[in-house]
Amino acid sequence: MSDNIFLLKYDILQDVTHCFTTRTGGVSTGGQTSLNLSFSREKSAENVRENYKRTADVLGVDYHKLTRVPQKHTDRVLKITNDLVGIGISKNFTDDLLSSGYDAMITNVKGAVLCTSHADCVPILLYDSENNAVAAIHSGWRGTAKKICLRTVKLMHTEYSTKPALLKAVIGPSIGVDNFETDIDVIDAYKEAFKDKYEEYASKYVYYKVNNCGVNKFHVSVSGFVYETLIEAGLTPENIFRDDRCTFENKELFFSHRRDKGDTGVMAAMISVK
Repeated sequence: MSDNIFLLKYDILQDVTHCFTTRTGGVSTGGQTSLNLSFSREKSAENVRENYKRTADVLGVDYHKLTRVPQKHTDRVLKITNDLVGIGISKNFTDDLLSSGYDAMITNVKGAVLCTSHADCVPILLYDSENNAVAAIHSGWRGTAKKICLRTVKLMHTEYSTKPALLKAVIGPSIGVDNFETDIDVIDAYKEAFKDKYEEYASKYVYYKVNNCGVNKFHVSVSGFVYETLIEAGLTPENIFRDDRCTFENKELFFSHRRDKGDTGVMAAMISVK
C-alpha cells in the first residue's frame, strides 16, 4: 500500500515539495522489491508506473508532471520547458533525448516535478526561492569529475538569474567512502578535474587500503567531492545539507547497484516547482 512508502525530506528544503524515495511501499518483486523506479531494471513497466503513481500520491504532486531524462553519466543539463513536462514517465522519450542523454534538469515550470534515478550515485536537489526555480542532478563518479553540479548552477544563473549564494541544496544518500572501492582511473580523473584543490579534498575524502584479495584499492567519498563542487559553484556551507547515509550499508532502506551486483531497483530524487 502507498501508506507504507517512506520518503526522505529535509528542513532546508521545507518551502518546496521534494523527496528522496526509499525502497519501501511499492509493488515490484525480486531484487527490485519494492518501490523500484527504474523501467530498465525489471520487466513490468506497469509495476514501475504504479510505483511512480504511489509516490506522486504520497508526495502530493501530479503523476503526469513527473519528468525524467535518460541518464548516461554525462555532464549535460536539460532545461525542462512546458512541452517536456511528463517526459520519461507518462510520455515517451524522444529520439534526440535517448541519443544524447542528460544527467541533470532545471526548470521554473509551475507544477513540474523533476525526477532523477539513483542506486549508489549521488542525488542533488537545488532550490532557488527568489526565482522559483529548481534543479535535480544525478552525479556518479564520472559526472562528479565532469563537475555536473557546477554546470547546473551556471545554467540556472543564465536561464533564471539564479544567485548561487542564495541557492539551497541537499546532497542525498549515496554509496559511502568505505564501500566505494575503486582504482587509479577515478583518482586520475579527480586530479584532473580539481587540479590544485585535489590534495586538499583528498585529505578529507580519499583513502586506500589492501582489500581481501591483497590488492591496494582507493576509497572515495563521491558526495564529498560533490559538496566541494557546490562550494566552488558559489553556494554557501550553511545552505547545503549532506545526508551521509550509505546506500550500500542499509539494505532495508536503500537499493544499491554495487551491493546487489546489478540485481536491484532504483530510488528517485524529486523536486517540484511551486
